Amino acid sequence: FAKLVRVTSSKVNHDLEAPRLRTCQRIRRMVETNTFEFVSTLCVFLNVTFMCFNSVAVMEDPFLAAAMATQNETFLYMLLVEVCLVMAAYGVPRFFQDGWNILDFLIVAGGLVAKLLSSFSGLSLVARCLRLLRVARLFKKSNSLRTMLNTLWIGLPQILNILLLLFLIVSMFSIFAVQTFGLVRGGIRVSGTALPGHENRLK
Repeated sequence: FAKLVRVTSSKVNHDLEAPRLRTCQRIRRMVETNTFEFVSTLCVFLNVTFMCFNSVAVMEDPFLAAAMATQNETFLYMLLVEVCLVMAAYGVPRFFQDGWNILDFLIVAGGLVAKLLSSFSGLSLVARCLRLLRVARLFKKSNSLRTMLNTLWIGLPQILNILLLLFLIVSMFSIFAVQTFGLVRGGIRVSGTALPGHENRLK
């Protein structure tokens, strides 16, 4: 439990000072407000919702396909603005000390690179895979989800041990069943209620 508290309550290294410029301080006060956090969370939720409605039927409709492309670019640019604001508020060194900020940066960089190189058909799959990372931003916006994710990460070795134990138990019963009934002919009963002429036989 103590390890979980240390992980969930870990912050960036405060030895690295944030920018002292008055503009940067104003931006920092803005990004730390509940309104900014609410707008950012709402954008993530709407983007994930639009991604859930993406399908072959939608892409075949010219209007819906254009709408999906527009919303995708809109949310990408909004995330770019958010990353730039947070980077200006806390400075580049402190920005890259937070793993969730690194995730946002990778999503933005990957989206911009995929947009610039959209003429290459082979990059379309990579662009779609990068869009899936936006779903992970929901963990950043919810403290309860982050706590659950950290709990699963810390308990992963124990979960693997339990899965290994279950695998050994299933393997034992599988070997027992094969050794006991593996040579029984198909259609023959293995109980004492076998019909006349269908006695238990092993081949």
